[in-house]
Amino acid sequence: MRLLTIASLLVIGCGEPDPPADPPIRSTEVCWADRSCAVELVVSHKADGVDEPENSLAAIAALADAGVHAVEVDPRLTSDGHFVLMHDEGIKRTTSADEHLAVSSLTLAEVQAYALKDDRCPTPDTEPSRCRIPTLAEALDTAKGRIVLLLDIKDLDLERLVAVLNAHHGLSTSVVRSKDLDFLSALTHRLPGLLTMEWRDTQAGALDSIENRGPLFVQVEPSDLDAVQAAAAGQQVRVMISTLTTLDPYLWAYVDSGALDQEERARAEAEALRDQGVRLFLTSYPIETQRLLTGEPLTP
Repeated sequence: MRLLTIASLLVIGCGEPDPPADPPIRSTEVCWADRSCAVELVVSHKADGVDEPENSLAAIAALADAGVHAVEVDPRLTSDGHFVLMHDEGIKRTTSADEHLAVSSLTLAEVQAYALKDDRCPTPDTEPSRCRIPTLAEALDTAKGRIVLLLDIKDLDLERLVAVLNAHHGLSTSVVRSKDLDFLSALTHRLPGLLTMEWRDTQAGALDSIENRGPLFVQVEPSDLDAVQAAAAGQQVRVMISTLTTLDPYLWAYVDSGALDQEERARAEAEALRDQGVRLFLTSYPIETQRLLTGEPLTP
């Protein structure tokens, strides 16, 4: 009986093995560095798309839990040389500050004395991951192994950025985006293997990057898509656009205003952008955008 049982198990196990599941895209080592990866990557604009303050650690964690591919964050330097996440030059719009205060005029301690703007955040220490302005180092530590950070570097301090990326697994966790191509070249010279994205806001600039520089990624204006599509495909350069003025208005109408008839228009726009060669989508509605691209209904 024991031999029969073993034989039965062997027969059952002789079928074709299930194909391995694609690994989740949680670091730059999966899909991001592979020119042949066909997955459309979705990037949350300034950590939008979840019920958390923008550019907060809580938002990064929530987006990771939701399976979003990446979060665009905005590192700025304080007066004492620390990168903190802040989209605007000043902190008034997104914090408890009641006057315009530039990040560059404040020390780290002074910046973090203000709470991020949220009803749940009377003070920055109420829930630090939600309420306190984070450092880039903290953001990298939060994202490690969970989600990629697209760093829109506002202050181009090479030495300080290299130090933070070196100390906080920047190679596996981040892609650095800039319009300053010399800065990107200097950065990759110091950190070989770091992924970067060239941001070109003219058609001629986008074509120059694609045809002569061969980056992995280039951000272009939506109006330039038709002109760069063939060149990008030929060079295996993946194109990113901001969908804030194309797809996002349909998603806003669907998600925020309750206009349910907008789902079909959003789906058609997502498919049109994909057909035009977009491979990365920078959006304030990352969860909904991923659902559109994978054919899922917007409401699960």
